[in-house]
Amino acid sequence: MENNLTIFFVKPHMISKRKEIFEYLRKNIEAPEDFYVLFRGRFTNTPKSFWREFYSHLEKDYPKQLEKMADEFESYDLGIDISLIKGKNITQRVKKITGPTLYEKNPDYTIRGHFGHYELPNTIVHCSDSDDVKREIKVLRQYFPIM
Repeated sequence: MENNLTIFFVKPHMISKRKEIFEYLRKNIEAPEDFYVLFRGRFTNTPKSFWREFYSHLEKDYPKQLEKMADEFESYDLGIDISLIKGKNITQRVKKITGPTLYEKNPDYTIRGHFGHYELPNTIVHCSDSDDVKREIKVLRQYFPIM
């Protein structure tokens, strides 16, 4: 087991539930004693260019969904609530509690199952893949230098 990082955030259309969702994550994650929030912040006015770059990996397979998501997310004034989290196998542990991205039904114990919304762009939360976290941090720092 190794320590790693993940980015977790509540997407703009669910920002009003950010505290409830983050608390649900904290209470239900495996090994909560090894769950360290290194940074947590809320960023408003997330431009369409940010969403396009952040989710650029969707461009090839889901170009229409990416464009729709970027348009929709830019329109929310409340922004996103981002956490940079560290812990042993943290990506896998957070993904287990967030639930699958594209499944129509998630188990009730997952964030997506508990809070609803199952298809792009309405997946309610984001959790970085282990391979993407460095790229995502770079994009976040480009748009939000305090990150």
